[in-house]
Amino acid sequence: MKIGISMRTAPILQTRENHDMISHDWLNFLHSLQFEWVLIPNLKKQPLKDNIQALILSNGNDIGMFNNRDKSFLSDVSSERDETELQLLQHAIKNKLPVLGVCRGMQFINGYFNGELKKIHSPMEHAGCHHQIDIIDSRFTPALGKELTVNSFHKFGVFTDHISNNLRTFAVHRQHKICEGLYHPELPIVGIQWHPERQSSDGEKVKLFINNFLRGHFF
Repeated sequence: MKIGISMRTAPILQTRENHDMISHDWLNFLHSLQFEWVLIPNLKKQPLKDNIQALILSNGNDIGMFNNRDKSFLSDVSSERDETELQLLQHAIKNKLPVLGVCRGMQFINGYFNGELKKIHSPMEHAGCHHQIDIIDSRFTPALGKELTVNSFHKFGVFTDHISNNLRTFAVHRQHKICEGLYHPELPIVGIQWHPERQSSDGEKVKLFINNFLRGHFF
């Protein structure tokens, strides 16, 4: 099964070139699930990947499009990536492909459906740490249980009162009103704020859930 995955962009200052990048953690994660990966470059006019069977919108970069209440805090925007992921998400929706949004990817999904994004003003509690989340939707508790310990690497967040009206929250930060997991009730679209490709104590449970979701066994 071929999984398309988006990549972050990063400038190389010495050569003044933009590079697309993906961490080895992602490739090892997909390999462990016996998926083939298709790395999708950030080219606005690229042909869409018609041969992929599911899509991952990955982490990295700030989001420049959509409704961000705190755009003055943006520091790592790639318009090429924004446009590429917009095309990819539209393609996946049109063809009813499973879409998994991770960290930035979850925020991008919320923005696409007219939700809002907001700067987190206590970043030490959400960047480079682990914390507990509550699974609040019974649709997800058989796979994930009622609580998880997850990693956290983000400076912007989807607060529960800023989630799109077209989406549903299935996981929330235990202490803060920040959405940690969302889904579309009619389309095979799921977003998670944490990183399944990085280590966490409940990683195996999440890994099984993602495997089933991308293979179309969950929705």
